[in-house]
Parts: sequence; C-alpha cells; structure tokens
Amino acid sequence: MSKGSAKTVAWLGVFVGWISNFIGGEFGIALALIGAAAAVVGCIFWAQAKKRHWAHGFWGLLAPIGFIGVGALEDRS
Repeated sequence: MSKGSAKTVAWLGVFVGWISNFIGGEFGIALALIGAAAAVVGCIFWAQAKKRHWAHGFWGLLAPIGFIGVGALEDRS
C-alpha cells in the first residue's frame, strides 16, 4: 500500500470515530472501535511504506496527534 492511501485509511478512521460521537449508543461504540482500528491499520501500513517496523503504527491510537509521530519517521526506502 502506498503512503498516500495509508494516510487516507488513517484519516478515514479518525473521521468515523468523530461521527460516532454524534450517533451514541451501542452503534456509536461499535463505530468508535472501527474508527480506532482503521486509524491504527492505516498507520501500520504508513510505517511499512516507510520501511519501518509495523509496531510504529500504534501511534495511530493517539490519532490525530499520533500521526505526527508516524509522519516524522525517516523514510528508509
């Protein structure tokens, strides 16, 4: 996956998590979990596209501030 599409997946996760704030209830909790998972998966793909260890993708849990951590990693390709 390219860096651009990985960033898109990560930001899509943030957007889904933001939408879940307005939904509420069990469906809102499910959307929040899906959003958090998408943010982490997007950051994992982003870190791998930069030839870094996949564990750097857990910065996505601190989304969107954690995206700065992944973005600041040097590209080893």
